[in-house]
Amino acid sequence: MGNPLSKYLSKRSAQQHLDTFYPNTDFVVTDISYSFKTGGYYAHVKSPSSLDSEFTLGFDHWGKFRWDSYEDRVVHKENTALRINRDYAQLVDKVLSQLSIYDPDGIQYGILELNHREALKNEDVLPYTMALEDLELDRVYDVGALGAQCGTLVLYINTKDTTPEYAARVMLELRQSMDQARVGFRGIHLTLTKPLPKGELRRRDRDFSVEAFPYKEIYEKGLAERILEAHMQLEQKTTEMDGVKASK
Repeated sequence: MGNPLSKYLSKRSAQQHLDTFYPNTDFVVTDISYSFKTGGYYAHVKSPSSLDSEFTLGFDHWGKFRWDSYEDRVVHKENTALRINRDYAQLVDKVLSQLSIYDPDGIQYGILELNHREALKNEDVLPYTMALEDLELDRVYDVGALGAQCGTLVLYINTKDTTPEYAARVMLELRQSMDQARVGFRGIHLTLTKPLPKGELRRRDRDFSVEAFPYKEIYEKGLAERILEAHMQLEQKTTEMDGVKASK
C-alpha cells in the first residue's frame, strides 16, 4: 500500500520533473502507484493530446527521482508498437474466430513483428521484422495492410491429423479468410499437436511444425510438399541448436 507521505513526495517530485525536463507540454500526472517489489513509487504520465505519449517516472520512498521511461516508450515508439499490435491482434482474432479450425482455448493469434533497429541483426529476429524507430507517433495505421509487411500468424492446433496435407488445408483456409477480410500477414508459425494419452508428457516428435512459412508460398499446387520441406528444415535447425546447447 505504501504510505501517504511518500506518495505525496513522489507526486511533487514528478511535477517538478515535468516542469524541468518537459516544459511547454501538456503532460499530466494521472496516477501515483506503489511498487511492493522495489518499495518505490511510479508516477504515470500522459498527454491528453497524443495517443502514444504516455510514460512512467520512478521514485524511491523519499520521492527521489530514479528513472524515466519517456525515451523508450515515446521516442523509440514502444507505445506506438503496443497500440498497433493490439489493433492487429483484434482484427486477426475476429477472422480466426470464424474458422472451422478455431479453438477458443488454444493458442491462435496474430502479431506484428516490431523490434528496435539494433536488434534486427540478431539471428532469432525474423527477416521481415520492422524497426520500431520507423513508426510514426500517433499515426492511425491501416494495421491490416501493415500486417502484409510484418505480420505473423501463430497457431497451435490440437488434431489427430498432423500431416503436411492437413497443414496445407489449414493454410489455404487461413489465406482465403484473411484475404477476404483484408487483413494481411507475412508468415505463419503453425504447429499441429496430437492429443496426448492421459498422463503422458508432450514430446516434440509428436508435433508437426513450420516456422514463418511465407504467405506468398500459400497456394494449392505443391503446397503440402513445400510445407513438408519447411518442417524438415525446422527440425534440422532445432537439432543443430540442441547440439550447440549440449556442447556448452
